[in-house]
Amino acid sequence: MTEEAPKRSMLQRMIGAARLEVDVFEDVEHDTTATGQAAAVVAIVAVCAAIGASGMGTGGVIGSLLAAFIGWLVWSWLTYFIGGSLVKLAVWLWMLVAVIIAIRQALDFTTGKAIVTAGIGWMAYAAIGFITALLFGVPLALLSG
Repeated sequence: MTEEAPKRSMLQRMIGAARLEVDVFEDVEHDTTATGQAAAVVAIVAVCAAIGASGMGTGGVIGSLLAAFIGWLVWSWLTYFIGGSLVKLAVWLWMLVAVIIAIRQALDFTTGKAIVTAGIGWMAYAAIGFITALLFGVPLALLSG
């Protein structure tokens, strides 16, 4: 049996994150309730930005509040997307281009003929993967990543 480390308070996490303590980020990663704390930190930063923008009038205050929250949401979404789907897509495309170049060079084909050959080969590969998944009950999502 492993002993669970005590949870840090939000303030302890904020200080640890500011100090770039890796274990704090690991702690947050495994805490499914940490999103609320992250939102609270963004709120604190947004209020500080609004106070700093108070000299620009109401528009500056509202704009800084909205920018902090919308920026956090967009950045979080992009980070999640780039860290998952986009990386898989980039790797898949890189692999496809490498296969096309390999076929073209190894078989002395034109680029067009290498693309067609790679496409036919990929369809056979995908069909085998699909059939294997059906036969062995492997979820199709596991085949892509």
